[in-house]
Amino acid sequence: MRRIWLLASGERLNFTQDYFDFLCLDLSQYPISRAVAASSAVPGIFTPLTLNNHSGYCNYQQTQLTKKADIAKKQGIISDWQRWVVEHKNATKKPYLHLIDGGLSDNLGLRSLLDLRRITSAQDTAAHNSHIKPKRVFISVNAALGYDNSIDESANIPPLKRVISGSIDIAIDRFSEETAKQFSEALKNKQENVENYFIRLNLYDLSDSELADRVNNIKTSFKISSQDIEDLLQAAEILLDKNEEFIRLKNDLNNGN
Repeated sequence: MRRIWLLASGERLNFTQDYFDFLCLDLSQYPISRAVAASSAVPGIFTPLTLNNHSGYCNYQQTQLTKKADIAKKQGIISDWQRWVVEHKNATKKPYLHLIDGGLSDNLGLRSLLDLRRITSAQDTAAHNSHIKPKRVFISVNAALGYDNSIDESANIPPLKRVISGSIDIAIDRFSEETAKQFSEALKNKQENVENYFIRLNLYDLSDSELADRVNNIKTSFKISSQDIEDLLQAAEILLDKNEEFIRLKNDLNNGN
């Protein structure tokens, strides 16, 4: 799931145990649909989702993430998680959190993983006893449609709606690509005795076909048809089969590496 912003501070909130434990909230009582609603709360279109902040009013125990973040801080690494803890530890001052879509900042949802890498990379370098490296597989799915260059075929000034949507799409795509590159580089830590696989699937990489036309014309919605689901599954299979990182993963597994 992509990043969820806090409206007042512009910070990220993940629907994970670490964040909810700190807020003294029961994550099991929040269905996935609430996280989807927060992630879809585009300003001006949907209203923000509001959470209560009960930090400091329960028997909060430090999680492994917090402990590792403290160790990283001593090594000079300040994480987004630590900034978030400092910002929201006073529930009396900030009793509510208003959540909106953070797609412009992190449409692929990779920046939280980047932050986690900063916290743990210096601590997870111990050699593994087995001759087979443990494996971590990251799959990023980008449903962006790519650019429509048809406006370049006319001297007419594009409609305002087209200009605004194009500007937003370009900003999201450029930032997403930069984030993906940073994440890919972060996985190349030679000190780790772990084999990482970063599998990127982009719908615009589908070859021209009826299937590509169908999946690229699926409207953004909370509900899609059974045929759309079948088309997306077929598209995912095609993209995986030709993905170099996925092929490398299969070969390593088959060869016992």
